[in-house]
Amino acid sequence: MEIRLIKYFLTIAEEKNITKAAEKLHMSQPPLSRQLKLLEDELGVTLFERSKKKLELTEEGYYLKSRSKEILELIEQTEMQLKEMRKSVTGTMNIGTIETAGLGVLPNWIAEFQKQFPDVKYNISSGNSDEITEKLNKGIIDIGIIREPFNKEIYKYVNLEEESWVALMNKDHRLAQEINETISLNQIVCEPIITPARAARGIEINKWFDLIGRKPNVFCVYGTLMNAVVLVERNTGIALCPSSVKDAIKEKNLITKVIVEPEQKSRAVVIWKKYKYMSNACQQFLEYIKEVNE
Repeated sequence: MEIRLIKYFLTIAEEKNITKAAEKLHMSQPPLSRQLKLLEDELGVTLFERSKKKLELTEEGYYLKSRSKEILELIEQTEMQLKEMRKSVTGTMNIGTIETAGLGVLPNWIAEFQKQFPDVKYNISSGNSDEITEKLNKGIIDIGIIREPFNKEIYKYVNLEEESWVALMNKDHRLAQEINETISLNQIVCEPIITPARAARGIEINKWFDLIGRKPNVFCVYGTLMNAVVLVERNTGIALCPSSVKDAIKEKNLITKVIVEPEQKSRAVVIWKKYKYMSNACQQFLEYIKEVNE
């Protein structure tokens, strides 16, 4: 029984005349008569006793009229509640993030978003880009912050600002003594190098060093940024990291130098699965991220 037919029936019941009901519904009389007949056939009852002057409700008609009012009131209340739910932003967001974003942009976003929507809660997990992507695919998290590359056929995304790759080193390292804020790829190629463990990133780094016709002396790969930071603190080598690593090394005996000749860029992205239901809180948070990164 369609809502539309219920509304037609109630209008006819109130007007007790098909022509007047049709005028009130802004439709012609024949289609309205057909709709009433369809409703009676569907229910298997006669709803009106017909006379030349007016229509009178049958016993079944009176019953349907009382229940129809209840049904329409319930629908109206439900629609209003759903609209209120759309307006209210509550619930928990599950966010997975690479460490550089988790120490940098993400806390700033949450701090600002919380001012607008104080009832939202957050469940944050950290990992490398591959780990975050896997959690997203399994539905463990709603939103992921990773580094390129990623499959644009599967995910929607918001690009964040590009960053230069830097050499992270101990302040006591001999190359750290130089005044320059940059360092060439040739200067670090023979040093013990610590690189990200992500396979796609390793391919990019090898191609980068191919541009100078050299092979990097990679002695260690890191799954999480803090693994690299701890090793560099002990002056065991130089770590290759995005420039946002600075957020993780405050008050530590470490420095960064932008790698040039040639320079390499890295971009973090916010991703979420296409065609996946997103809570109102997640939708609002993503809209906020889009706005601040326009």
